[in-house]
Amino acid sequence: MKKTIVLLLLSLLLLTSIASAYPIKVMAPVNWEQKKWVVNLAQCSETDGGKNYFVRGTLALFDPLRSKQIHISDECTTSDGIPVRSCSGSNCGILEAYCGGTIGYTLDSNYLCPSGCKSGACLPENRKMSHLNACAGMCSTTQQTCELKCPSSRYVRGDCLTKCKSEGLKCRTMCPISARP
Repeated sequence: MKKTIVLLLLSLLLLTSIASAYPIKVMAPVNWEQKKWVVNLAQCSETDGGKNYFVRGTLALFDPLRSKQIHISDECTTSDGIPVRSCSGSNCGILEAYCGGTIGYTLDSNYLCPSGCKSGACLPENRKMSHLNACAGMCSTTQQTCELKCPSSRYVRGDCLTKCKSEGLKCRTMCPISARP
């Protein structure tokens, strides 16, 4: 209960400071249990492609009346709602900011990062982390799949890489962890 109250107060403080500085309409939480707030604003853009817990994103919100932009970045938080640079365990989550259609954005603090959080992004599960490291940089907008040749010259099916997913591509083969050099 204490962590919910602290999280609520921090979120309301953030929304109050934004609302007092910019002419936006703050709506009530969509669902108190989910801890989501929706703020209506004319223009919203983001860097992580939407609700993406594993990539740190930043929203750019434009206030047309004052010709100013405000920026809100995803943040790691403790279960008490306190922003931290990194965390791990059951006390670790993320405050994810994402555009809510074309007229606003949402702050979602309901997601726990099962493998921890660092610099505003949930860490992938350890099994997936080795895949991400092994295929880093192998996806591009011209490739339809990512492939990684294992040391034993075998290909195996694996999970899609976060980078490929964010570019709309599908990775179909990766080395198992046991085949890592």
